[in-house]
Amino acid sequence: MICYDIANPSDAATFLAPDRTVALTVLALIGEGAYGGTPMARDGERLEKSEQDALRVPIFLFGGYEEWWKAEGFPAEPIGATIAERKVEVIASLRSVAYGDLEDRRSYDSACAAIDDPEKLKKFKSDWEDRRRSSLNKIVKRAWAIAEAIERDKAA
Repeated sequence: MICYDIANPSDAATFLAPDRTVALTVLALIGEGAYGGTPMARDGERLEKSEQDALRVPIFLFGGYEEWWKAEGFPAEPIGATIAERKVEVIASLRSVAYGDLEDRRSYDSACAAIDDPEKLKKFKSDWEDRRRSSLNKIVKRAWAIAEAIERDKAA
């Protein structure tokens, strides 16, 4: 998995995605063009600058979104197509959003892996989100809510 840093004006946050297509989808869903993503590590190992550049998702605050994804070789409408074809991966990536930088992410992932009780894990994640959030932006809660909405739609 690739650990992406979410470029945003508030709290440091990261998420995990299997590839840039899912990362683009997650960033579009939670930021509506206002957030970009910088890949920091793959399977725990820091990425070289060239790989970071190849996997980066820019900020589209002032447009240019459709032109960029077409130039990058994505399908005509990558967000809807990715949600339709890769729901499980998109949901998992949205649920992986957490506050903190790469080092915080490593601590977070280690703690999550050590907690085998689902209710305790849910409480840990909620407490981490509450303690680490300093703004009203609520990136993590927004990502989790979108994951739930996609999951409900999947069940329908």
